[in-house]
Amino acid sequence: VIMKSLLRDKTAIPSPGLSCGYAVWCLLLFILPAGASEQKFSFPHYGQDDGLKNLDVFQLLQDKSGYLWAATENGLFRYDGSGFSRFGAPDGLRESMVVAILEDPSGRIWITTNDHLYYLGDNRFHMVSGPGALKLGVGERMIAPDARHLLVLDHSTLLVAQPNGPILRDGPRWTLKPFFTPRQIAAHPELAQIHSIFHDADGTLWMGCGQTLCRFRETPQCSSIEVLGREQGLPPTAAWLAIFRDSHGTLWIRSPHYTRVLTPGSSGFGPRDIAPVSQS
Repeated sequence: VIMKSLLRDKTAIPSPGLSCGYAVWCLLLFILPAGASEQKFSFPHYGQDDGLKNLDVFQLLQDKSGYLWAATENGLFRYDGSGFSRFGAPDGLRESMVVAILEDPSGRIWITTNDHLYYLGDNRFHMVSGPGALKLGVGERMIAPDARHLLVLDHSTLLVAQPNGPILRDGPRWTLKPFFTPRQIAAHPELAQIHSIFHDADGTLWMGCGQTLCRFRETPQCSSIEVLGREQGLPPTAAWLAIFRDSHGTLWIRSPHYTRVLTPGSSGFGPRDIAPVSQS
């Protein structure tokens, strides 16, 4: 089921299923300040009778127009305030399993299935052609640094989608290509295996790469790639699976065994492990 209060959330909510989202709401009830207990919340539930024909939801997104999108195991659904509508083959989607959804800065909707990347243009989804067969699983990240670039992880390869060719009635056609060149990967082999991506407000691209952390910066004059390690306070080997910057400006990174933070003004990462590290 989907709770109506999610309509007020302006961010995408990744989840392996709605049971995970339910657990998050239960946790919030325990950590809210005491005064919050006096507030009244309403939680109507939506399901198959409202048009949401599949309840195995991978991700939720509320777009700038207020529509609520649900990427599910059996189709893409959009809630307009009165009910859910399903997008499928008549709307340009070749597959039924939709694993991720994103809205870029221009308001364009993007989705991924197991094998393809699509964007919504002129009320129809268009498939983006790529360098070969894609492997886009549940949990794979995609981000939109701006309205003309979308980054997506194809298993462990970073791809970039860009407009290509003439602008048609429903907008430009997009194509996918590797973000890094063979020469860059040869100089930094860690870039051949990317686990996570995060685009910072200043344009820096952070990546969990190989068994360390990489940082990519680009200016009109040049680009630079840094491979971070012990000198920056990181463990000798760690696959960083999640990267996030909080509202206080602290950068968080997480691996299966470690959590590290980079606070504003610091030159290196510090430990923030929840429990003693055990490699056993």
